[in-house]
Amino acid sequence: DFVGLPFQSLTANLSAKALTAMGKYQINDRVSAYGGLKYQTVSGTADLTAVGAANLAISSDSAVSFIVGAAYEIPDIALRVSATYESAAKFTPDVLLADLGFANTGPGEINTPDAFLLEFQSGIAPNTLLFGSIRHAKWGDAPVLLSAVPFGSAEVSDFSDSTTYSIGVGRKFSEKFSGSLSLTHAPSDCTDVSLLAPTCNNNTLSVGGKYSVGNGVDISGGVSFRKYST
Repeated sequence: DFVGLPFQSLTANLSAKALTAMGKYQINDRVSAYGGLKYQTVSGTADLTAVGAANLAISSDSAVSFIVGAAYEIPDIALRVSATYESAAKFTPDVLLADLGFANTGPGEINTPDAFLLEFQSGIAPNTLLFGSIRHAKWGDAPVLLSAVPFGSAEVSDFSDSTTYSIGVGRKFSEKFSGSLSLTHAPSDCTDVSLLAPTCNNNTLSVGGKYSVGNGVDISGGVSFRKYST
């Protein structure tokens, strides 16, 4: 509910752009550290059906977050383990409410969460690579709030922290062609489902390939099938 007003439906369109600058320092032949900054811009609109039609326009706003991490490698067996942390970002765009006989602006708040990523890969046979990752995002600390005068400000999200698991295998079939197959699992107890998160559990199967044309030119492509449960 939005300060006592029951939503019958919600349609939202959020646009986000990000520019990331990263740097890496090779400490020795096996250990490296990296870091950088991510500059993000968001804007959007939302249509809320309550007592009447409430159309919200979210102005453009930008925020900066940082990324730091470290990696350990054994090149002889294609082993690489890396740990990455990305900080949260907070956006405070103005919110314009119309179509209820008035139009007012008020502050909004959109947050992206702190995220932790652990990735690994290792050769398991000639020309065969096993890889995987675990990503934990603190969505419970990243609410979405909208303000619409005279109703006031309200949180319109009910997120819980999420953990996503991925594992796959890559194979070099020839000097020119290689492929990969991976499975991603994002479990949830579904208690965090809201108007802004209409699904909970999902599993994704991805298949990809790369063909080397020559002279440093590669052609890559892939397809993913994702199944949601509600």
